[in-house]
Amino acid sequence: MGHSNKTVFSSRVANLMLLTSTIFLAACGGSSSSSPATDQTETVALSGTAATGAAIGNAPISARCEDGSGFLNNVVTDANGRFQGEVGANALPCALSAKQSDQRSFHSLAVTGGRVNITPLTDMAIALAGENPSQWFAQGDLSQVAEVLSQRAQELLSTLENLGYSVPENLDPVRSTLSIGDSHDQLLDQLIAAIENAAPTLASYEALLLLLQDGNLDQIPRAIVDEDSNPSAQNFNACFNPDLFRSGAELVTQTRVTLPGQSAYTETTSQRMLEPTTFNDRPVEVREIQQSTANGQLTITQYLIIDLDSGASSYFGSVFEIGGTVVENTFEPSVDTILDIGLNDTYSYNYVAKSNGVRSNVSFEHTFLGIETVEVPAGRIDACKMRFLNFEDGERTESIEWIAVGTGINLRTYSPSEANPQSILELESATLNGQVIY
Repeated sequence: MGHSNKTVFSSRVANLMLLTSTIFLAACGGSSSSSPATDQTETVALSGTAATGAAIGNAPISARCEDGSGFLNNVVTDANGRFQGEVGANALPCALSAKQSDQRSFHSLAVTGGRVNITPLTDMAIALAGENPSQWFAQGDLSQVAEVLSQRAQELLSTLENLGYSVPENLDPVRSTLSIGDSHDQLLDQLIAAIENAAPTLASYEALLLLLQDGNLDQIPRAIVDEDSNPSAQNFNACFNPDLFRSGAELVTQTRVTLPGQSAYTETTSQRMLEPTTFNDRPVEVREIQQSTANGQLTITQYLIIDLDSGASSYFGSVFEIGGTVVENTFEPSVDTILDIGLNDTYSYNYVAKSNGVRSNVSFEHTFLGIETVEVPAGRIDACKMRFLNFEDGERTESIEWIAVGTGINLRTYSPSEANPQSILELESATLNGQVIY
């Protein structure tokens, strides 16, 4: 590609690090809509909105209360998802269910009379309390969930905010006002869109509930950034996937490579997180990359530390092996990278690279160009567009890369020259721990 061997090995290792570090309920029925209350002389009203972003309109609402009773009247939502019903004053707490379809219901819990919403947020908070919402509505412990529901709901909202969702101030998913089109409703729209967009990594909304039941808040997909309405909210960290860097993780990709004047061919790359070790007396994590190339089998062993929350990493060195050639790289100081880069912002860094003892002065610039949809053999996928500039002993290299939102997998790499692209790499398929992603 027109670079010296030193440049190819020592600068490519940093690029590969960045590439791969960013390449990141069958509902039960419940009680009937109405049933006789234990105390029919005193009642309390329960009213609210059932919605998923869109209203759950003309839907039956069922209640199962602590004393075994339910609503005193038949309760059905109106076209805007609003409902109102009465239960016995001594019946609370009451579990509520809104039946959206034969395949899906949403759930909530009324501890006192008054407003009680039924949404994916209330459903997910119940799951975080350790319950399968549908099974809990049928026969679960209401008082136990009542004790922790508020705390679990706030943990959920805090996680959503960190994942880029627009969470209204002082929101209470159960009791805050909810009208179609308001900020509460817009959060629901964001959440459902992100869950649907996360397929096939996340199989379904019901699959997410099962993960939350075990406390896996980190499995909630990041918010999809609306480039037109809120460009300032865009950030490169939307394309980090911590699952790529967990112990034992294995990512296998097939990439179509197109070079000038040559027929396109496919490269297979396997990236595995190995057992931690020490590198230059420092505890580090180890990633092994194996790639079948036109020149033979390339193996790269990387020594690094990655923050699974932020995606920030420190890269200390690596070993390249190909065709009997071994190149050892160390970096002074470590190559430190971040993913918290806003729209059109640039992160830059300087370091010294040693390749088999030969020193090079290196600097780089990473610029986040926004989120856009890119079409590759693996499909049409939303991606972070990044420009990577590398300067090594005065020699400049550049690549434009598209990294998938949510999954963190590199979709496309374009290496421009003054007139024509030097190379184009496009994702054909990817599996993570044996599960098909693309």
